[in-house]
Amino acid sequence: MAKPVDLIVASTMQSFVRHLHIASHVLGRKKAPLIATVPTYAVEQVARQLLIEIAHEADIDIVYAALAACKAPDSPDMIKEGLQAVRDRQKA
Repeated sequence: MAKPVDLIVASTMQSFVRHLHIASHVLGRKKAPLIATVPTYAVEQVARQLLIEIAHEADIDIVYAALAACKAPDSPDMIKEGLQAVRDRQKA
């Protein structure tokens, strides 16, 4: 069953914040860092994780829309065509 995107986003972000608290504890800090001080690479990782989770858990129409937004094959037919093209190149 597909999950709503807002639930996926909330869950993924909660997980990140939980990991910040765990990392702080392991490093012996009393508090997790302020979100404003989180390095850009960590925020980029959250963005990548959001896409992964959306791809796995959202309705397929949302996944196709995300694919269309980045100009990737965005329908079953387009994906099949791409797969066939790969197979044809492998045979050549």
